[in-house]
Amino acid sequence: IMYNSSGLVPARFLILISHFAICVTLLWNGKESDISTEKPGWTKLLALSGVSISLGLCMPVGYNIGVVNTPAAIIKVFCNESVYTRYESVLDQTHLDLLWSVVVSIFLVGAAIGSLGGSVLADKIGRKGVLCVCAGLYILAAIFLFACKAANSIEMLIIGRLVVGLASGLTTSVAPMYLTELAPLNLKGATGVLCPLGLTIE
Repeated sequence: IMYNSSGLVPARFLILISHFAICVTLLWNGKESDISTEKPGWTKLLALSGVSISLGLCMPVGYNIGVVNTPAAIIKVFCNESVYTRYESVLDQTHLDLLWSVVVSIFLVGAAIGSLGGSVLADKIGRKGVLCVCAGLYILAAIFLFACKAANSIEMLIIGRLVVGLASGLTTSVAPMYLTELAPLNLKGATGVLCPLGLTIE
């Protein structure tokens, strides 16, 4: 405890002296120049991460949402031929529409499962680990979708759509999380929109 002629030294005076001592020490040691007020910007690694995730993982989501619309008539013919060849049954219009609706909507079933489980999986294996799983699921789905015509299998088409939906759901829930955690505070908004941007490009 410090004393002066009138008794205890006031606490405010001690705080003022300590602040003055800190400022003098910083100026004396030349550390004032080490303090930077510049905001961090885009680095090459951050830009590469943003572009690769946006084009490599998010763009296939938008592609697979609408890819079945244009060749719908061709895929329906394939579905009918596949069922006739494998099961010796001809589908009427009602059953063909039902099968077609399964092919289209199974993507959304997989996407719902992936988006709901994305946060849990991200906590267990990490954001980067989930994105690697997404890339593997995209490759697996591409194999199923590419081989379904040669195998004459409508089941492979449905499984491929389910798997790519699962990968899409995981991507849309984890990719923005990963990008915003990579970015500095002033760029979190910019990196957060890269996933929707990649989705809408296609």
